[in-house]
Amino acid sequence: GATTFGHMIASFNTNTNAWVAQYVYKRLRFLNNRYISQILALIFLAVWHGLHSGYYACFFMEFVIMNFERDIASYVSQYPRIISLLNAGPLKYIKFVVLKLYVIIFMGYSLGPFALLKLHRWWNLYVSLYFSGHVVFACWPLYAPVVKALIKTIGGERVKVDKGKQN
Repeated sequence: GATTFGHMIASFNTNTNAWVAQYVYKRLRFLNNRYISQILALIFLAVWHGLHSGYYACFFMEFVIMNFERDIASYVSQYPRIISLLNAGPLKYIKFVVLKLYVIIFMGYSLGPFALLKLHRWWNLYVSLYFSGHVVFACWPLYAPVVKALIKTIGGERVKVDKGKQN
């Protein structure tokens, strides 16, 4: 039933995820930067797995995909009209199928280097796919303003969410 990478990551290797969250990520709070803490925790996981470049490429994709998902989900959640539209009638089933396809397609893309390990192998994979996942996820900061403007246009009135509380 997973429709986001967050769902997939949360359900995979839960003991290791909990340990890294507790003993690596949370201990990096003194840096006062969630992104740096997340990057260092993912580098720790990559080193934990080994020195093959495929691990680092895989965890890089995890970082950019999770930030893409977090950013777009938090922005869409501010527009109740879009949320109600996406969860109404047959559109909720179409949304489920589209999100499921998104996870299936890009999970393979991001896990490819984890399975192939060696640079020449996973690089050829990404070249054959025209680095499509990198364009979609790593380039998100470049095209995010356009997507957010489109969401704003469709979404109508915005409800500002402040630290999990709606005003």
